[in-house]
Amino acid sequence: MQLAKRGRQLALLGLHSIDKQAMSAFNTNVIQSTKITSKLADIESMPREDLIGTHDGSFHCDEALAVGMLKLLPQFANATVVRSRNPDLLAKCGIVVDVGAVYDPSNNRFDHHQREFTGVLEGYNTKLSSAGLVYKHYGKDIIRELLKDHKSFSSSFVDICYHKLYTSFVEHIDGIDNGISVADGPARYHVSTTLSARVGHLNPAWNEEQTPELFHIKFKEAVQVGYSSFFLKKQSYL
Repeated sequence: MQLAKRGRQLALLGLHSIDKQAMSAFNTNVIQSTKITSKLADIESMPREDLIGTHDGSFHCDEALAVGMLKLLPQFANATVVRSRNPDLLAKCGIVVDVGAVYDPSNNRFDHHQREFTGVLEGYNTKLSSAGLVYKHYGKDIIRELLKDHKSFSSSFVDICYHKLYTSFVEHIDGIDNGISVADGPARYHVSTTLSARVGHLNPAWNEEQTPELFHIKFKEAVQVGYSSFFLKKQSYL
């Protein structure tokens, strides 16, 4: 019994080592090589399916995580990120998150800012952000992709991971982005080190040059932080 348990522990350590290598490789090969633009000329000849749209200017954790999660899927791994509020540019994108005032999964539009939006993940009460919307529609595919190099996992195990990752990771990002307090009464202390806060601090400071190019660089850092945190959290359930 103890030998079997020890064997499983060693196997898990091996898987986690592989995971860290995979995370590093993903960051180098996918995140760092991702092109980000706000220019129509850069995307005019590109197919829709190769473009992920989100808003420009200051960024938040929800769209950074949404883009990072999408990048985990093969169909979006090489996609260019278009940061703009220009409807003409966004219309050219195969998928758009956190901008556009449209939630229409049939057309890959995932915004939550429209007044009438009240979407939640089935079985939960927290209003979804763009991260939650991407997770709702792509979360199980993302989990399967992350587990593909490991031993076979049942669909029920994927379901368990899906709900655990939501409650332990994605849901608080939804809540923070939508201004939902973690408690009904007064908070006993202030939490300043959330993932949302860390991503927010990556925005250019007031005394830095506020150029689109700098925002693009910082946004890529935010995507990396969001993706890495999601990836590491996933390890808890292997």
